[in-house]
Amino acid sequence: MATDTQAMLEQMRTARGYLYPSHELAAELDPQFMEVFNRLAGLSLLHEGVDSSDAALDTKQRELIVIGILAARGGSAVSHMRRAIRFGATEKEIFEVGKAAMVPAGAPAFLSVVNGLLQLRADAEAVS
Repeated sequence: MATDTQAMLEQMRTARGYLYPSHELAAELDPQFMEVFNRLAGLSLLHEGVDSSDAALDTKQRELIVIGILAARGGSAVSHMRRAIRFGATEKEIFEVGKAAMVPAGAPAFLSVVNGLLQLRADAEAVS
């Protein structure tokens, strides 16, 4: 992988706090697309280094919204839970997102959030 692509991936990891293997493969296959993808994600989720001075929603609020959307879609939101916590969200706030998602998206969305919280607790116990 080209050095500039590796630098972009490292910047992505720093700004997001995580990097998926899918990001690495996509950057290998089309670095130009991933550069644009990352810029859009950064603007949407207020990644580090993005000017948020005129944003009506802060990073924590945006991550909580993403958690609800991913739960409704049946996806894992653990990395977004970690980032929300890093920006001040509490476990209770994340749990409330699951409760709010349950009416429009059903019990599986709620349980997806609860299971994500269980994973965070298990990860924390494994580190201690």
